[in-house]
Amino acid sequence: MQTTTPLLKRSGIILCAMLLLSSLLVNSQIRLVEVRPTEDKVTIKNFGGSAVDISQYYFCSLFVYPQLQNLTVDSGSLNLAGGASVTLSGFSINDSDGDMGLYLPGSPGNFGNQNFMVDFMQWGDANNGRESVAVAKGIWENDAFMNGTGPFVYNGDGTQNGIEFWAEGTLSTNDEFLT
Repeated sequence: MQTTTPLLKRSGIILCAMLLLSSLLVNSQIRLVEVRPTEDKVTIKNFGGSAVDISQYYFCSLFVYPQLQNLTVDSGSLNLAGGASVTLSGFSINDSDGDMGLYLPGSPGNFGNQNFMVDFMQWGDANNGRESVAVAKGIWENDAFMNGTGPFVYNGDGTQNGIEFWAEGTLSTNDEFLT
């Protein structure tokens, strides 16, 4: 009987590791794709193939932390199907100098923890809000920021990070980048 206990422990550890990896892969599909500071709107896209409920996720912008389910859904759904986008409004975004972070559920008290951050971008100046968290996570470069007041659009493939995948412009209705 004692010979099966290590096997059961190893199986449990492997199962936990697989579940954790699966959770990380699902969350890595979710990205900020458009930030419109002057309109107080943000668009999020699911680059993966499976639906993800993001209603419990949070934004963090200059240390203001609205939960997505408490915001106005302008288009789309918080239950993001694969390839789908949702545009949210209902909280004030600094027009000239700010940041936008997207965080996992359970983030209150953990906004300084890189493991809870999903995505990030900033404009107007460096060292806004949670830049240091994004730098530690490896998804943003230190002191990097977009010039102007936007709108700012992510033009990467969903796996790419950093300022080089952001541009000033808008998204079309089918999430294509327009200049």
